[in-house]
Amino acid sequence: MERDIKRIDSIEKILSSLTNKVTRLETDIDSVNNKCVNTDADVKRIDCKCTEIGEKTESNLESIANFTSERSYKQATRSC
Repeated sequence: MERDIKRIDSIEKILSSLTNKVTRLETDIDSVNNKCVNTDADVKRIDCKCTEIGEKTESNLESIANFTSERSYKQATRSC
């Protein structure tokens, strides 16, 4: 009988330890999930920034091309 009580106590300690480990794992998983959500948001922000920069660059290149064309045209017509 006493042996059974010791065995039950031992099993209870093991169960308690396992429960604590599961709780820590759940906390770690929640933390990882939060980091993933934050990372997704960061990726979306970066993607938007890249798109914005790309659009500005394209616009700037068009402006430069237009300016260069106008300047070349003016120089060509002057020399005639």
